[in-house]
Amino acid sequence: MVGTSAAWTQHTAGDYEGAIDTCRNVMDMRPHFTPAWRVLGASLIQMGRAAEGVAELEAAAANAPADPASLVWLAHAKAVRGECGVARTISGALDHLRPQQFVPAYHRSLAHVGLGEHDEAFRLLDQACEERDPALVNLAGDPRFDPLHSDARFGRLLQRLRL
Repeated sequence: MVGTSAAWTQHTAGDYEGAIDTCRNVMDMRPHFTPAWRVLGASLIQMGRAAEGVAELEAAAANAPADPASLVWLAHAKAVRGECGVARTISGALDHLRPQQFVPAYHRSLAHVGLGEHDEAFRLLDQACEERDPALVNLAGDPRFDPLHSDARFGRLLQRLRL
């Protein structure tokens, strides 16, 4: 977990190569450690290596099929890659999971950012605030939310969170 946290810090700082290297080191020690797989996939996508990133996120989702975070990260990646139908299918499946399993609104918003559905992304981020989701501390630095930065609602949300 410490190595994956270091990789996430590198990722949010824009050091995607460093994050990839750190994730691979973690995965050398624990080959099926899903959080490292997720950060690896997200970093590859940020570098423009979408096919590789999607493959890593598909592996993470296959490794932990009941992990909603892996599925949402995969939905985001598919949307960014232009596979919006697949992304919507994954996102819809997560909506149906919710009665049986908690799927954080913060993570669900990520799929909508990838799909360009900013109104829904902001609605879910507001819900995450109401639920006091600890993942919100990542919002200001997570590059996957960059498409929201030019929207005035993003600035208000950061002020609300005091980020």
